[in-house]
Amino acid sequence: MLTVSTVPLVLCTALVALTLLISGIAKAKDPQSTVTGIQNLGLEKIAPTRAVSLILPWFEIVLAAVLLLSPVRLPVVIASGLALILMLFYTVVIARALATGRTAGCNCFGSESNAPVSRYTLVRNVALLLAAAGAHA
Repeated sequence: MLTVSTVPLVLCTALVALTLLISGIAKAKDPQSTVTGIQNLGLEKIAPTRAVSLILPWFEIVLAAVLLLSPVRLPVVIASGLALILMLFYTVVIARALATGRTAGCNCFGSESNAPVSRYTLVRNVALLLAAAGAHA
């Protein structure tokens, strides 16, 4: 049963799950957009671009599905922990991009969002990071 104190955590979980689902679907539709995002952010030395472009969308979709649909607590705890790590990584990548002047589009939501990386992108990612921490709580 939901109590007043658990409602914010449920909302955090829903926000993270829906964000991952939307992002994953958009990336799955156009894997090349993920390759472009990796190159734009200068991550090709640490990320095998082709493998990441094929695995990342489905990883995000599976995390979202577990967060939204799992009737068992342990998978949700694991998925929320992985989502927290993923959001932390995304936030660090965006902060690094801004610090180094790599502001070409991150394609965070596939080719649907190829806007340049900006402070707004960083604020959005910090908000998602905090929501992921709430979801994991």
